[in-house]
Amino acid sequence: MEDQAVFMKEKFGSSVVAVAEGRLPSARVGTWQGVAAENQLFHDRSYDLEVIDAAGAFSAFAGGFLYGYLTEGADIGLRYGNAAAALSHSVPGNLLWITKEEISAQFSGTAAKLRR
Repeated sequence: MEDQAVFMKEKFGSSVVAVAEGRLPSARVGTWQGVAAENQLFHDRSYDLEVIDAAGAFSAFAGGFLYGYLTEGADIGLRYGNAAAALSHSVPGNLLWITKEEISAQFSGTAAKLRR
């Protein structure tokens, strides 16, 4: 993923690029991770997933990344994006309704899935 992010940043002249990957070896478990390239590479933890529904995960990543990037920078954007994508796997449907507090709980490791 790191090579892809750097390649796309250079090829398209973007100031920042985020790349994410979700792996679902079965219908119920998987992993999620992403990287961001700005003036340096940013990495975040890999999330182990208990999957309820994978629909909308990449959209959740994009929304979380953009929020974090625009408010705090690419490194925090990556954390928001990864956390949002991981949480989106824990609820049915492709639309993620989430609060900043729920994402912060995911950062700190105190939230495994959303309770609705």
